[in-house]
Amino acid sequence: MPTTYWHRLDDGRVQCDVCPRFCKLQEGQRGLCFVRACENGQVVLTTYGRSSGFCVDPIEKKPLNHYLPAPHRPEQRHPVRVHRQCPR
Repeated sequence: MPTTYWHRLDDGRVQCDVCPRFCKLQEGQRGLCFVRACENGQVVLTTYGRSSGFCVDPIEKKPLNHYLPAPHRPEQRHPVRVHRQCPR
């Protein structure tokens, strides 16, 4: 999926402007976050619509244990790697 926050550099690379790392990518390269890559001369999301993990945790970890008791409740995680690596 194409993204918005990037621009083309004079040397032909593209620069991602989402985080303070400002990754400069050549064709086929991924940024440090591994979420964005350069394809067809533009920055695209490589994880759009994908889950990064799925696990079943005990209900005691969830705030719903008094509302709807059950032995286990599924939990789905989404890619947020860029937020963990980039300083704020």
